[in-house]
Amino acid sequence: MWLLAFLSPATAGEPCPEGMQRAGLEQLKCCWPGQVWTGKSCKGGPICPEGQRVRGRNCIDRPIEKRLTLLSGYEGSTLFVDDEPLGTLPVSAELPLGEHLWYAQDLSQNIIASGRFKIRAGDGNQILVLEPPPPEDP
Repeated sequence: MWLLAFLSPATAGEPCPEGMQRAGLEQLKCCWPGQVWTGKSCKGGPICPEGQRVRGRNCIDRPIEKRLTLLSGYEGSTLFVDDEPLGTLPVSAELPLGEHLWYAQDLSQNIIASGRFKIRAGDGNQILVLEPPPPEDP
């Protein structure tokens, strides 16, 4: 019976979860890169795939950092951020850190302004007043 458990598809036949690899002499258990199988558990510091971080002896998904942002300007217009409608200005939203493209539409759905802004890490809320980019010099 022990032999059947040893060859069980749950340990030997199934692929490792994404980012993990077979470890140990028998190659039956899955560990993160950088770890070794000791016969009881995976030991050592894992090397996590991109988008994940170390927690104990495991890799977990890195949360998408967001920040509450109040956007104003062009009051009464509909605001789109990264082609997604956010609502009528002024509006607040949880937005991921990084650079975003925006545009504002009037009631006739004409784009009346557009630009880009960046959400930065920090404490507290971020307030943005949307303004069109300065005109380019001729």
